Amino acid sequence: MKIYFFLSSYLIILQNNWFANTQTCTSFPYVPGPTPAPNFPQKYSTRVEVNQLEDDATYEMRAYYDYSKKKAALDLKENNIWKRLIFNYETDEIYLLTSRPTFDVPLVPPPDEQPLYETSCETYSLKENLSLNYYFGYSGITYLYPKSANTFFRFEPNSRSYEGEDNVRGILCDVYVGCQYNEATKANYTIRHYFSKPNITFPGNNNTFPRVILRAKYSGMALKSDGSLKKFTNTFDYHEFRLDFDRDDVFQTPGRVYCENRKKVGVKPPVIKGNLKFSEEIVSKGIISHITNIEFDAQLQIVRYETRDRFGNNSEISFDKYPHIFVNDFTIGVSYIKNKHTGRCTIQTLDPFAFASDSNFTQAMLDSGNGYAIRSKSAESLLELDLDYIFTGQRTIDGITSDIFIAKSDISKGISIVNEYVFSPQNFTTQTVGQREKNIPKRLAKKSLTSDFSSVSTFYNFETNEINIRNFDVTNCYADDSIISFKIVLKPRSDIYLQILRRINLNKVLPRKIYVALGNLTGEISLRFSIPRVTLTDDGYVYVRSSILPGPEPLKLFKLFPNKLLTSTGFTYSSNVQSAEACALKCLASTQCLSFDYSNSSKGCYLNKKHYSNGTFSTFTTTYDHYSRNSLLYVKFSEKYIVWSDMSLKFNNNRTSIETEVTDFENHTYPIVLDAVSIEEVKKDENRFGSTFYLSKYNLKKPNFRYKKNNDDLYIKTNIDDCAKKCTEEIGSPCNSFHFCFLTSECLLNKNVIDDESSDFEQNDYCDIYEKDSLSHYSFFKTKATINPNDKKIISVPSPNECATKCDNELDIHCRSFNYCPNTRECYLSDRHLIDGSIESSSNLLCDHYSRKYISDFSYIDTNEIPLSGEIVFKDMINIDVCSFECINADGFNCKSFDYCPDSKTCILNSGQKPIESAMQSNKKDKCAHYRREYFFVTSSKSGSSDSSKSVLAALSIIFGLLSVVIGGIASILLIKRYGQKSL
Repeated sequence: MKIYFFLSSYLIILQNNWFANTQTCTSFPYVPGPTPAPNFPQKYSTRVEVNQLEDDATYEMRAYYDYSKKKAALDLKENNIWKRLIFNYETDEIYLLTSRPTFDVPLVPPPDEQPLYETSCETYSLKENLSLNYYFGYSGITYLYPKSANTFFRFEPNSRSYEGEDNVRGILCDVYVGCQYNEATKANYTIRHYFSKPNITFPGNNNTFPRVILRAKYSGMALKSDGSLKKFTNTFDYHEFRLDFDRDDVFQTPGRVYCENRKKVGVKPPVIKGNLKFSEEIVSKGIISHITNIEFDAQLQIVRYETRDRFGNNSEISFDKYPHIFVNDFTIGVSYIKNKHTGRCTIQTLDPFAFASDSNFTQAMLDSGNGYAIRSKSAESLLELDLDYIFTGQRTIDGITSDIFIAKSDISKGISIVNEYVFSPQNFTTQTVGQREKNIPKRLAKKSLTSDFSSVSTFYNFETNEINIRNFDVTNCYADDSIISFKIVLKPRSDIYLQILRRINLNKVLPRKIYVALGNLTGEISLRFSIPRVTLTDDGYVYVRSSILPGPEPLKLFKLFPNKLLTSTGFTYSSNVQSAEACALKCLASTQCLSFDYSNSSKGCYLNKKHYSNGTFSTFTTTYDHYSRNSLLYVKFSEKYIVWSDMSLKFNNNRTSIETEVTDFENHTYPIVLDAVSIEEVKKDENRFGSTFYLSKYNLKKPNFRYKKNNDDLYIKTNIDDCAKKCTEEIGSPCNSFHFCFLTSECLLNKNVIDDESSDFEQNDYCDIYEKDSLSHYSFFKTKATINPNDKKIISVPSPNECATKCDNELDIHCRSFNYCPNTRECYLSDRHLIDGSIESSSNLLCDHYSRKYISDFSYIDTNEIPLSGEIVFKDMINIDVCSFECINADGFNCKSFDYCPDSKTCILNSGQKPIESAMQSNKKDKCAHYRREYFFVTSSKSGSSDSSKSVLAALSIIFGLLSVVIGGIASILLIKRYGQKSL
């Protein structure tokens, strides 16, 4: 049975290969008929019932048309098969969708506009003379356009004649008759249209279109294939004619339905490159899986993610409810898998069908049914965007009008998968944790065309910003005694490079740069090093700690094919090779070897230039086993001792340097060059380099030294990062330095700064002494600052740290801030906090501004439990720095001291040097630290100038000095009288 769609009306006639006789119809004289004349809208939907009198057949269909969108669609049912034809005038295509309903009706409709039943799709051309395109606008010419509704209905003004009135379904209608020519069948026929009267109201008419088409009747003679004639009379009844339908879905192919031979034109999926961070929820067969914290580094070819219940009970890793961390290295095709609960780690060959993996199948591999080869990753391949996607339109997904793309891929022999991608539109901004993103993937639906597999992946927290390389560290997957730990000392080539390093966050910027440099120097581009930790010392040297990892077992880098042998003769043959591992090492050491064959009985080892994916296996053999690399690319993989020898030679020859670029706090990028000074092997327990921002506030002042223990020092057991944090946050006993012993985890806090002439420390090869950086109690302002002529100028200052030290030790003025000019090495000390909104920026501002933290104007007195009441009380004060700021900037209130309660985060300001009781006492008490202001100026906005304030300060200093002498003398007399000659 063929389906013919005639250019007239919504006509589908199912006939046995017969055509209309050209002699049936003669022309009718033009009669205009009553006014207003009937007309057809350019957008409508209707249900059509077709009755073929001579064939005793009835058919039903539903039609949709929108001239403005250049789309039309038709739904019909034939022999229990549902069909939809979508006419796309923009691409010259007809999509024929076919599905067969079953009794297995889903309880809940599938999401994303998916069809209820299995649906297939074929693509045809509108311009070709096919039976499918007769219905909506076959033109027969190269210029393709959608025709008006009057043309579809064959109701042009000059081709119709008013015939009179007739009843249709009990409704009085005006009848128009015409003689039409069907260019598809090359025949004439008679057509009658029945329109409602203007005074009859339907849901589908309005003032613009007061008449509704109710029926169309076609009659003529059919010429059968055997040459005989047959009369036909076909009646089309139109029901539910609507002008206001709004269903874009009828003009789009359903979700996850791929149309064969569809044109790849129009909108392309967004181009996504570089590094990625996102999480994913995958639903398949009612099972929900979460793949979280996915990080992809395009340069290093590494994917890291977390998931749960990844393996069965027979796995090497325990099957439990705790998540596992996966680090997939695509350069060598292995996966490092760590149980987050037990800490146990294993290394496995990367499964090409696992998450974040894929197969680089060639047609030959598909034909042969052979296995896989891991390919290098890109952002597109990770997200499966490296297919030929076709834009199918827009749908509302999760309340967002989204762009839809579809593609089909053959993942192995006889296995085809359809991918449907959902992207947020270009004009829609997604705010993620780290940044704003546009045009990002929201959902990926996958469906197999050959099995019952399907899945839906939803993406969230999608970002394309910088990757934290520390998340790729796999050191814990190896035994401690199997790695080689080392320390590298580097020296910036010039003072300019040193100043640049002092302006960046070392342990955020440099580890990745140095890790990549180590790989480039050794040629080991896989995960062969632990992630470096970096420290910059006061003397300008950069210390780097890392380790050489032994790497996976050699056979983990190959796929085994038992009892197989490549027919091509190997380019190298070795006899008396004791194991397959030894043969694998020979292959790994060669730049030409992609596979090897090994015989356990003869101990023979063949190295091959071909991979099994492009080679040919011989017939079954019992003497040899074949091993092909996981990756088709050559990857250098040397034993750890060879790597160490190579590094030792290069870093100790005084000719090796690391050239890279770094970005500072202002997002400026600078080139730097670090020259190698030395490299030495160290014990793994020498954990002298931390990783948090707390340690960045300290300088390594005396490596291999420790403090002698004093009763005033605070001694704790912890790691170096927490030791630095404890020193930073210590309240009451100011901490300016600490020592940390990395073998015993001993942390000792000290209030002193380092004095090289002091005898307070002793040598110890396993301890280091850190001193708080001079800049730690200054706030750096990214904006530049002008130079005040009253500031004290100091020349030849090498760094902002040195400028901060001079500000701390200044006696002529009470230094509260400074400006440092790196180009001229000039240091300007000021007695004011300069950045207060009173100084405007300009293009000639050349110096960085550092403002002393307000807590530096106070001295700690003691800690006591006091009522949470006072003259001025602030609640929810986040830290002591903010409390000190409120005291100094208390407008109209002469704040001379404050109490800060860290547990309740309460800040109490006092106008005296001791707390003054409030009239309203609080029943609540807390343990609070009392701080006294040492440099007091009136803080009222109406106070005098700084010169008068200085005079007041000088006078007060003299008075307090005299009082202290008098009070001290009186106190000495009283003590002698009370204690006699006893020693005090």
